[in-house]
Amino acid sequence: MDRVDPLHDYRPIRLDDLCELSVRPRPEASTVLAYDVYKAGDELVIEFDVPGVDPSQIEVALENRVLRVSVRRELAHGAGIDVIETGRAHGEFTQQLLLGGRWDPSRVRARVEHGVLCIRAPVAHPHRRVVALDAETGIDADSAASWVGDEAGTPVSSAA
Repeated sequence: MDRVDPLHDYRPIRLDDLCELSVRPRPEASTVLAYDVYKAGDELVIEFDVPGVDPSQIEVALENRVLRVSVRRELAHGAGIDVIETGRAHGEFTQQLLLGGRWDPSRVRARVEHGVLCIRAPVAHPHRRVVALDAETGIDADSAASWVGDEAGTPVSSAA
């Protein structure tokens, strides 16, 4: 029995989950950003935890439906600063997600507030086009002008 995931088109997929990365070890848990994904009304939302990260140290890139978020959290340093203990991870953190077909990549927005990076995009509505075929020719009415018949009357493209 096939499993059907009704949220497949909404759910982003971690790129690391798409294939086995045999040439490179999986990143440690501390290098991956924690996130939640949800639908709020007509928008899809991804929230990343970025506490203590300066917004200038956050990069959000989207290319070919791949959302890449990179952040850098530095340990306090400088004159007069003596670190006594640290319980947070520091360094560079990255997460890549493949956005599903219901995300509208042309309208993605990002905002940082209260230590949370929020990525939002309206739900993309699938385009549906009904093609009406002419009963005599079997050609759709919109492209009938660009088709001509050969000697046997078989439609062939006029662009050929």
